[in-house]
Amino acid sequence: MLQPAVPELIEEDILSAVENRTDSLQTLRELGPPDLVHLTKQSIKSASKKQHGVYHHVTGVDASSSATLAAYVMTLMHSTTDKNYKITAGIYSCYNAFSRLDMRVEVRIPGSVESYCIDERGDKRVATEHLWLEAYLCGVLRAYSYADSGTGEAVRKIIGCRRFNPITNTESEHKFLDAAERLFFNGWQLGSDPEVQVPNLVSNHLTTGLLSYIRTTGRFTSGINLFEKLRTRDPEISSLLAQILISADEEVKAVRLLHNAVEELPMDYALLDTQAYFCQQKGRNEMALELAKRAVVSAPSEFGTWARLAEVYIALEQWELALLTLNSCPMFTYQDKDMPRMPTPDRVHLPIMPESACDEIDDQQPQSDVDVVHPTLRKLVAATFKGTFEKAYALLTEITKKIGWDQLLRVRSQVFVMEEEYRNEKHTAAPPRSRNASTVALNGEASEAAAASSSASLTTEATAVDDTDAGLSKPAVTVASEAVKAGSDNAEADPDHKTYTSFKHKRLCERWLDNLFMVLYEDLRVYTIWRTEMSQYKQQQIQYKKAPEEWEILGELAERLHHGKEGVEAYQQCLATKFSPRAMKGVLVNWQREGDIRSTVGAMIRLICWQYRWYSEFSPALFEVVRRLIEDEGAVKIRSMVQATALPQHVLDLTNQMDPSTPKTSTSLFDVFLRLRPPHTSSSDERFIDLDESSHGFSTHITIKPPTNDFRKRAVEKFAFTRVFEDTATQLDVFDGVQILPLVEGVLGQEGKDGKDSLLATLGVTGSGKSHTILGSKTQKGLTQLILDVLFRSVGQAIVHPTIALNQLAISDVSEAQLFTAAEFLDPIYGDGNSRTSRAQTPMTVSTNQSTPAHPLPVAPPSWGSYKSLLGLSTMLSPSRHKTSPNKESIRPVTGIGRITRSVAKLRHPEIKESSAFIYPPIPTSTNSSRKPLPSMASLPQSPNINHIIAPIDEQCEYAIVVSLYEVYNDKIFDLLVDSKTTPKEKRRQLLFKNTGYSADRKVVTGLRKIVCGSFQEALLIMETGLLERRVTGTGSNAVSSRSHGFFCIDVKRRRKGSNFPWSGNTFTIVDLAGSERARTANTAGATLAEAGKINESLMYLGQCMQIQSDITNGTADASKVVPFRQCKLTELLLSNAFSTNAASSQGAQLTHRTHQQKAIMIVTADPRGDFNATSQILRYSALAREVTVPRIPSVTSTILSGPQNAVSISSTTMGPSTRQHGVCPTCATKDAEVANFRATLEEQAEQHAMELEELELKIRAECWDAFSLELEKERARWANAWEEERERVEGHVDEKVDVLVRGLGVDVQAGPDGNSELELDGLREKMAALERDNEILKSKIKGLDRERKEITGGRTPSRKIKVLKARPWNTEIEVDENVGP
Repeated sequence: MLQPAVPELIEEDILSAVENRTDSLQTLRELGPPDLVHLTKQSIKSASKKQHGVYHHVTGVDASSSATLAAYVMTLMHSTTDKNYKITAGIYSCYNAFSRLDMRVEVRIPGSVESYCIDERGDKRVATEHLWLEAYLCGVLRAYSYADSGTGEAVRKIIGCRRFNPITNTESEHKFLDAAERLFFNGWQLGSDPEVQVPNLVSNHLTTGLLSYIRTTGRFTSGINLFEKLRTRDPEISSLLAQILISADEEVKAVRLLHNAVEELPMDYALLDTQAYFCQQKGRNEMALELAKRAVVSAPSEFGTWARLAEVYIALEQWELALLTLNSCPMFTYQDKDMPRMPTPDRVHLPIMPESACDEIDDQQPQSDVDVVHPTLRKLVAATFKGTFEKAYALLTEITKKIGWDQLLRVRSQVFVMEEEYRNEKHTAAPPRSRNASTVALNGEASEAAAASSSASLTTEATAVDDTDAGLSKPAVTVASEAVKAGSDNAEADPDHKTYTSFKHKRLCERWLDNLFMVLYEDLRVYTIWRTEMSQYKQQQIQYKKAPEEWEILGELAERLHHGKEGVEAYQQCLATKFSPRAMKGVLVNWQREGDIRSTVGAMIRLICWQYRWYSEFSPALFEVVRRLIEDEGAVKIRSMVQATALPQHVLDLTNQMDPSTPKTSTSLFDVFLRLRPPHTSSSDERFIDLDESSHGFSTHITIKPPTNDFRKRAVEKFAFTRVFEDTATQLDVFDGVQILPLVEGVLGQEGKDGKDSLLATLGVTGSGKSHTILGSKTQKGLTQLILDVLFRSVGQAIVHPTIALNQLAISDVSEAQLFTAAEFLDPIYGDGNSRTSRAQTPMTVSTNQSTPAHPLPVAPPSWGSYKSLLGLSTMLSPSRHKTSPNKESIRPVTGIGRITRSVAKLRHPEIKESSAFIYPPIPTSTNSSRKPLPSMASLPQSPNINHIIAPIDEQCEYAIVVSLYEVYNDKIFDLLVDSKTTPKEKRRQLLFKNTGYSADRKVVTGLRKIVCGSFQEALLIMETGLLERRVTGTGSNAVSSRSHGFFCIDVKRRRKGSNFPWSGNTFTIVDLAGSERARTANTAGATLAEAGKINESLMYLGQCMQIQSDITNGTADASKVVPFRQCKLTELLLSNAFSTNAASSQGAQLTHRTHQQKAIMIVTADPRGDFNATSQILRYSALAREVTVPRIPSVTSTILSGPQNAVSISSTTMGPSTRQHGVCPTCATKDAEVANFRATLEEQAEQHAMELEELELKIRAECWDAFSLELEKERARWANAWEEERERVEGHVDEKVDVLVRGLGVDVQAGPDGNSELELDGLREKMAALERDNEILKSKIKGLDRERKEITGGRTPSRKIKVLKARPWNTEIEVDENVGP
């Protein structure tokens, strides 16, 4: 994140700014001034020179602890651009408006960090955790209170104030909302806006800040959740909840809420005022009138209720009552915020950030040049009105806009007593009726004598002095109520003033309202003169010239009088001469109102650049403009317009800092949550994970402590997560805490808004509870079932019948997928007979129970045609009405090939749909049916119940839900909806993850089977069918260990109702990552060992990507560093669509975030009593931050033997008063902490390298064993061939010898009784004996080779990781056929 430059205000006397702030503490009454940062500088060249102090103000810095404030000061110390001076000390002061204390942190270099607080008397106090929580909340509220609206007014008030966005990601949002929830009922202590007389529970600076944040960022869901929880404690908060619901277009809920709340609190003015506002916005002014009257009766001393009543009267065109109501408004003196009151600095240094340099923007100090402004324009006091007077003047100008100035004067004379009438009639004896303006305004009674006194008052007005320049009637003087109350010379004769007759039905005008009439007259006079001169100059074709400051004032004047077109004209004249943020904001509002998007974007870019020039990266008004532009036009279009603007690129890049669509959700690629597994019933292992106490109401940090028998003496480490769920957390706790509902809302899409992809993944060691979290158990639904339930429940009747949507979905598909309806896909699979059981502890256990569930799911099936719900089937699925049921080969899906013409996509066999047993009533089947039985719905878990959770949808759209499942096994992608145990033709094949012709901007998994589901039950059946195909095995760590990473994708498609437009939508991807495991613990070998190696390798790459991205985001790594997500299929699937490659660079392309980045959440599961090494490794690269690493506490024996030493503080960032009290050297403590951090870093690197070496060793051993096995097979084959050749040679040699012997002896060999000669039998016996001898020789050789092999391998198998490794059996026995001759 690019940060503004650092301004410097140099003091005359060092620390005078801090002392002045201390003296002004007792005068502060509201939120307090911005934070003060004071730095002490020392010359580098000459240490003898006197130190001097500089300071600046800042808002938006995280003040939740002394460490965060000290970090800001340290950042200034290390990033100074002044090479002649070094910073030796710094003080950060942050005001706590709850406790009226100034929280301070002193940093000394070299030295310590000390935190304390100063009370109103200037005394030091201890800074507790609760005080820091209050200071943090006040800091966020001040950031919104002192933020500039884009006009530059706030910048001019406080020169040299850095303004940061206090809430930049979801973690900081959770932190802010949690602090607001905890301190909400103390919010009245902070004060309130000037329109509120007495701060209360719903009208104070805290509620104003909350509403401002929610409306600015559009985070309505977070606001609704917050106020829903608070409303249970006090129903008065219903008014705030209703306001958020109305802003979020949840008007039906808001009306219902207001109705119930008013019945409970009938006289709550906040509820009545909210109702009146809603009715007024809907044009129901008569209803709004009655509600506004009741609100005034409930709170007669509040300005807001009277102002609302006046607005309603104006809308009803009841001008007399509107003026009477306005006259009755209680006015309060405007009290400006607790602006900083600093001594005049010796000099001011305001550097310019190079990225904000632009020729169009003036770099001079933002202050008004009053010397060139005409005195008449300088005296227009209406521009200085604030608070109640500003609102009252706006109401008065609204009346003038509708009826004109002359008619306003007539109405004024009819309602109020004029001075001349008072002088002429003060001796009249007729007593008037006792009434006052407030009573008349509430009762709605018109003046009975208005007509009688009209002519007299008109005569009085006619004699008023006319202004020769403007031609306007100057308002005559009325009698102020103060003058009547002060009495007259004849007060004793008529103390009650009952002698006035002609104006007995008129009212006394308040002095402030009379002054407003005179101010309005002056504004109208100047405006009329200006327009008259402009017209005259235009007729004479002469250029009308004014100074830029005068044009700006004239533009503001026209805006106040509701002349928008003339105001824009004046602003444009100003901008033609000189840049003015006020003028630019004026034309921006006009262009935004007219729908001129390109001009609005251009003005927005220039205002953002000007804000950065004056050290402000945060302007809620501009932030809201950017957000609305993106919501209305889309981020791609707005970014294209930004890049097309003729401004320097570094100026255009500043717009991304205020882009809500820019990924700022986390310091890493995921929002990371941690869930601890409950202990096993028989587990007695030592727990090594402890939860740290937090001020948020839930834990965000954990501490891991090595076991007591750890001989390596590893460090105690502390990790930070978005949230930590204890081992007692339920599935519903995780569903709510992780905020799954916003993910569902993202894929459903809102009206007029683009949807957003969502990703939910689980990570952890095998057996730590990942599958339980994602898939649930037999009694608890998993997150997957809960997500599907919410999706189908939210869509409701807007879902389209799958058979109707199939063709168009096939046309719109970009992944070359095979599309089926759920009936087509499931009908050939399930039938009578036994089916395989799922390995998952999932909802869908196979059962033969054919009865209807006793407690059916609350989801109502869609009411289309004769479609039968799965819950309505009283028996199992039966064959179709065809004689031969279709098998998988007979189902011919609609594939991407049909999109060549992109005109028609038809099913090859539509009769399959009509004959599906999912549609027609089941028919009794034969007992020899080969199809599997339909899993029973009665086994589906009913807990937790989420019937009350429904996500909003686009009511103008119809929806279709498509599901698919695949796995990443051994770094290859396989479809889980293809049966791997069918015919070879249907054998699962590896799928590709690539760009297709219709998805050039993102990669997709091609060739998947996708199923269009029409109900929640169908989706569950599809999920169960896919889980049957996932690869699992039993290991020493887990009986059902996943050997692949499972992906369950839910494509939510939508299109306008009644249209033939292609389907579009977003994807909710649920990933069950396989658990990392150690071969030594899991006792894996062979193929299982290779699978574990691939799993650990992919998880290691994922951890590297997460760590690199976290370092880049935190600024600890070079921003040009590339996230290596292409190293394996897992990281490519998870992260490739979160980044895009810049086409301008061919090699080493830099990665940037995509336009539509997915919202990603990772749930890390851990067993606090499991494998310490594996768990700690997972936590290291999955945690958001490893905040603190400290050396282990030495044992008592080692402490005694090492001698006396000073105790070292555990915290390396908070060396405060406690450290000084114990006499510890701050320098030593700092160095010890640095050494501990360095040691922990080295240990982490060593652990990672050891893991890499272990994986490398496993690979090398596997390769060596494969090579050894291959060579051994070759040697066996060679031996067999050699033996065969030797046998044949010996046989031939023996035959030759026998022949020679027979011929030499000349013996006639006689044949024996069996036909063989005796000599031949003797030869055979000799040959058998020789063969036996050869056999013995070969056996001895084999035994020798075995001994040599054992000596080479050291008496063990090639891999020590393989517990048992058996070679293939060798057939060393040689069988001899006795019938073979020599």
